[in-house]
Amino acid sequence: MKHILLPALLLLSSWSIGQTKNFEDLFQPVGSLCWEAEKKVIDTFLADGLQEASGDSLIQVWESYCGANEASIRTRLLYDLKFKGQLDTSVPLNYWRIYIGYLAHDEYLISHLKRHLSWCHDEAQKLLKSKEWGAYEKGVLGLFAHSSLQSAYEPMLKREVFNEEGHFELREYLEEKITNEGKTGLGLAYSYIWLNGSLAEELGALHAISLLGEVKLKPLTLGINLGFAFSEQKAYLDFNNQGDLVNSDLEELFHLEILLGYDFYRLRRQHFQAFLGVGINNFSTDIEFFNEFDEQQFINISSVYPTVGLDYHFQVYGSRSIGIRTQLQLMDYGNNEELRSGLSGIMLRNSLYFRL
Repeated sequence: MKHILLPALLLLSSWSIGQTKNFEDLFQPVGSLCWEAEKKVIDTFLADGLQEASGDSLIQVWESYCGANEASIRTRLLYDLKFKGQLDTSVPLNYWRIYIGYLAHDEYLISHLKRHLSWCHDEAQKLLKSKEWGAYEKGVLGLFAHSSLQSAYEPMLKREVFNEEGHFELREYLEEKITNEGKTGLGLAYSYIWLNGSLAEELGALHAISLLGEVKLKPLTLGINLGFAFSEQKAYLDFNNQGDLVNSDLEELFHLEILLGYDFYRLRRQHFQAFLGVGINNFSTDIEFFNEFDEQQFINISSVYPTVGLDYHFQVYGSRSIGIRTQLQLMDYGNNEELRSGLSGIMLRNSLYFRL
């Protein structure tokens, strides 16, 4: 090993000394020396590949200038997997936290580290195909072989590896990081809203498009639902405005809900949730009046309502999922001080959604 390390150090030292021919470069900052050494070692790996004779020495040179860092440790693990065929499973799990964060923010890496990350993906993919690996080694290679959190998380949901001990903690860390990064927090839903009472008589049914947002607080979920609904039939209703009957055309329905869910049953890819919440919706009308400033304004009717429901979703790729959701909502629009309405009834909202 010494015979290999010495030439490598001499090579890099002579290269560094060559940069100091100018007197102003004699006191080159440590950070600059690290950057130059790291770039040269990475360029060597990219040009020559991971070689058994020189790979370990180059990693030692790298770490002698920069200290052990995420990229050098990842390279050493690939070296051990390629030439020793196994890993020490006592690798600290905090390291995986660092790598997962590194993978999540690769758009902020400097150019040679970006190229090194891509090179590691390719090396790991070749190793995965080269032979059968143990559970832990396969999990590590699977993590290195993918270029995003979602693509790294997806293989760990497969039936054949889901319950393997070597994958469990890695999967937990990945899931936690995806959640923390907010990558599962947005969705888009289409809803068909069944109505009864005077709501059904006047509106028929409603079709809605909603934007969903979520914050995971295992096993709880705090969610928001924001959107618009449109009725199947045009509604011209008579409202009692200070003793006078006023006819109005109801326009679109705006709704906003805050939901608190509880995951009561969870399988490998399937999740079942019960939730409750509170919401407000608002029907715009074409009834107008002039305020004290002689400004034209339209009167809207609104309802604050409780909601309960059930949610089922299936993870189709990584944390991305499709789901169905059913909500029961009780509506009463007769509490508007300016405009009394007899419009009331039950809304049963059935939604199909896709969530990131």
